[in-house]
This record gives sequence, structure tokens and C-alpha cells, in this order.
Amino acid sequence: MKVILFGGTFDPPHIGHLVVAELSLEYLKADKVIFIPSKVSPFKANTKPLFSNEERLEMVRLSIQDNENFEVSNFEIMSNKEVSYTYLTIQHFTNEYPKDEFFLLIGGDNLKDFHKWRNYEFILTKVKLVVYPRFGYTTKVPKSLEEFKDRILFLNTPLIDISSTSIRERIIQGKDVRYFLHHKVYEYIKGKFR
Repeated sequence: MKVILFGGTFDPPHIGHLVVAELSLEYLKADKVIFIPSKVSPFKANTKPLFSNEERLEMVRLSIQDNENFEVSNFEIMSNKEVSYTYLTIQHFTNEYPKDEFFLLIGGDNLKDFHKWRNYEFILTKVKLVVYPRFGYTTKVPKSLEEFKDRILFLNTPLIDISSTSIRERIIQGKDVRYFLHHKVYEYIKGKFR
């Protein structure tokens, strides 16, 4: 099986995540995308999410439940580690399913500093990176990853300029977010902020 791993804070998950996941599935002719909400991202250790671990996990569940090719994993949320390191997640999935071919879906904003990720060389020996475009970021392999250029694929997809950060700001300001989210996630959030 071809499996795409899609990690992130998903605070909250929005339609941009769903579109990118679907397009990567088509592009790679993959069998499934596994969404993996992180407990604490190493690069966001000082930022408190708006939603709890359980709420973020539930929102991902709600947003993907009508797509048989999408799954959610609680691996990082349930981990006893304080910080979610991608290499441990990759290690888990590749050990658990040694016959599957794995890809890691990341945004173009993460590619520039990917060499700063813990054990990034290990990650790139186990999976291929699939990079989706983000506004203001290049779609070229950075010099720091030149030796792994054969392990990096770029999605030629429309630029979806939606971010969880801007959605959180709108929620806090009491602005409408219905068109940024799956309708079930919107209803879930609406119930929390009445």
C-alpha cells in the first residue's frame, strides 16, 4: 500500500488541509492519507493551542469521516513524550507496516528548515517528502537537502491561502469561520464558543 502521513497541529483542521490531502492522494495514486495531530510541535513548544489534544483529534475525525481514504491516528497525542518528533512517528509506522510505502506530506513553509528537524536524514531514508505550495515559499529543493533531492516531490496544486492561525484569530474575534471548515467541524466549534 501507498500511505501518506500528514502531521500537524490541526488547531483547527480546515478545508485547506482536506483539499491538499485529496490532491496528494490523487497525485501519488496512494491508498490512504493518515492525519496525525501532534501533541506538541518542537517548533511551537511555547505556543498553547486554542483547542485541547482531544478536541483537535475529534475535529480531524469529524472532518474526514465521510472519506474512506482518510484516517486519523492518535499516535502522537497518546504518546508519553512531551514533544512530538516526526522521526518517532515515521519509525512507528514503518516498523508497524514494513510492506507499505510511506510519504510525508508537508507544506512548502516547512521545507526550508527541514534540515533542522530532529533526525531528518533518518526521515528521508524511510519516506519520500511530498511538498505542497505555501504562499511566499519556494518550490525548489533547498541546498541543505540537495543530497536528498530524489526523495522530495512537489505537488503542483492551487495555492490555498488558508491558515489555522487566521481561523483561530477569527474565532477569538467572534467572526464567522463557516466557509473555512468542514461543516461538522464548524458545528463542533460553534457549540464550544456559544
